[in-house]
Amino acid sequence: MRLSSPDVEAAFGPQRGKKNLRLHSCADGAQLLLDFLPPRWSLVPVAGRPVDLWLRQKPADGAVAPEDTDRAALPPERRPAAAVSGALFDFRPVLRNRSAMAYAVAYCAHTWEMNALRGWAVAFLAYVAATTGDRSAWIGPTAVAMTMGLVGTWASVAGNEAAIRLGRPRLVRLAMTACVVCAAGVGFVGARSYPLAAGLVLLYGLLIWLDSSSLTAGAAGSADPARRGATLALHSMAGYAGGSVGPIVIGWILDLSGGMSPMGWGLAFLHVAGIALLGQVAFVLLGPRDLVGDRRSGAGPRMDRP
Repeated sequence: MRLSSPDVEAAFGPQRGKKNLRLHSCADGAQLLLDFLPPRWSLVPVAGRPVDLWLRQKPADGAVAPEDTDRAALPPERRPAAAVSGALFDFRPVLRNRSAMAYAVAYCAHTWEMNALRGWAVAFLAYVAATTGDRSAWIGPTAVAMTMGLVGTWASVAGNEAAIRLGRPRLVRLAMTACVVCAAGVGFVGARSYPLAAGLVLLYGLLIWLDSSSLTAGAAGSADPARRGATLALHSMAGYAGGSVGPIVIGWILDLSGGMSPMGWGLAFLHVAGIALLGQVAFVLLGPRDLVGDRRSGAGPRMDRP
């Protein structure tokens, strides 16, 4: 397989040539590696780019970071905390932050079920359409999946606004409870009718995305300002670890149950309900805090302004 600028231009159209300059450069760089090395080495430039950016951001000896010069100009209540000493990859202080970890664990369960649904929604709907004989579906499986993503984006934004008014831990608990109920029934009930399955998938997607931005905002707001980067790194790692496992477990359960069947789909989605329930239990036990500006939900103390 050859990657070249003409190939990319042919795929995207000549009118977008200037906008795809970076893509052309990456393709040409990958092509050079493919000419001399195995295909797997073509991703080395992509993997090396974040390292290059990190090295460029590292200040020189004796240099003053821009945030240090701007700190004095900020009001006292908005001044960030001074940098703390310690190893660069020492995550122990982050792990001791119970509120931030509550949002991270919930995010792991959230991304587990999000990617499980996103990865298998089309296959599930196609199965229901084929087995029920519904050849006149009002909306196809791929269109349902696309609509689910659009609805989910709106739900994520609206959910964070609701978290400010209801209390962040309360909103997360309500969303996760609704996800448990929906996941437990979507496979067993939805397999009976394609319109019902499509409606349940759309509803389930809305409920999953409802607390998405609220969880990340909660982790960022609960973090020690001097360790916010490490906190969000751990938060993202927990989330995408769950997201990488969820779709695999769905397929594994389908294989163990003998393939696609109403029982197989029911059990597959039931496992997602169990993960969401475990995430909610851990979330409550860790005691997340509300953030500044959130309405008190009664789940714990409000996060003070740093």
